[in-house]
Amino acid sequence: MLPRFSDLRVQNKILIVLLVAGAGALLSLVFTTSRMQHVRGIYADLTSSQYPARLEAARFTRAMLETFHAAYAAISFDGAAKEAGEAAAEARDAMRRALAHIDGSMSLDPQRAEAFRPLRARFEAMRPKIDGAIEKGLADDARQFDLIRKLEPEFQAITHDALRINNAFIDDLKADAHRASGHVDEAVTVAYALGLASIAGCLGFGVAVGRFGIARPLTRLNGRMTSLAEGDVAAEVPHRERRDEIGRMARSVQVFKDGAIEKLRLEGESQEQRRAAEAERAAAEREREAARAAQEAVVSALAGALARLAEGDLACRIGQAFPAEYEGLRR
Repeated sequence: MLPRFSDLRVQNKILIVLLVAGAGALLSLVFTTSRMQHVRGIYADLTSSQYPARLEAARFTRAMLETFHAAYAAISFDGAAKEAGEAAAEARDAMRRALAHIDGSMSLDPQRAEAFRPLRARFEAMRPKIDGAIEKGLADDARQFDLIRKLEPEFQAITHDALRINNAFIDDLKADAHRASGHVDEAVTVAYALGLASIAGCLGFGVAVGRFGIARPLTRLNGRMTSLAEGDVAAEVPHRERRDEIGRMARSVQVFKDGAIEKLRLEGESQEQRRAAEAERAAAEREREAARAAQEAVVSALAGALARLAEGDLACRIGQAFPAEYEGLRR
């Protein structure tokens, strides 16, 4: 059977208050840790996959632009010119990098890979056409510009779609970052709320324990001890039934009360004995006075009778009655 709270020792009451405070702090810590782990997961996903994936997508768009710019440069120079060969090599390298970037974006963010897969297929389909236009430019074929112009609408469409998809994904990144920031704000707010609630609860609980469980009983005991010191032994000693330190103090006060009652009883008996002794002394004194008066009366009567005898009155008699112990003298 669990003991009552009032029966617990004072140090255990204080320990319970501290445990309640610790539980509140632990709850706040657990919640904050949980929310921060969730936020850490969001940021980890953003930094490890989504941000790099968006960067690779942007590089894909830039590499496509570099491809067409280099392709136009290659067909613009004389086919035998050094600049034409360098531009052709740059265009082919840009195409290779564009495919590598879009593949990297899809591998980093598999969930959004399906949006880029059609773009990659369309760009891959354009690649031999761009190569063909460059080859004709290097051969000074007059049809080189017609081939490039025919690829421009598809190129612009691919570029537009890539920018649109990437911008949509960037908006998603901003939303995710905003959501993570909201989780951080929520965690901080709840942590503050739990901390304040824990502090307020512990303060309230501590004040209640200190006031009603310790201070008020001690005040009552102090008042009872004061009245006991003033001679009031009639009132009961409170809190004797408690099993904590206050209960032990109350039982100690009860011992003092019982001692005071016993002292009063002994003092009462002593007074009765003194009154009885005084009565006995007074009675003895009265008896002594009576005996002395009787002796004086006997002596006086005897003296008178002897005087008459001395005068020759042989018929003299003592008519006065003597006390029983002196009756023999009268005869």
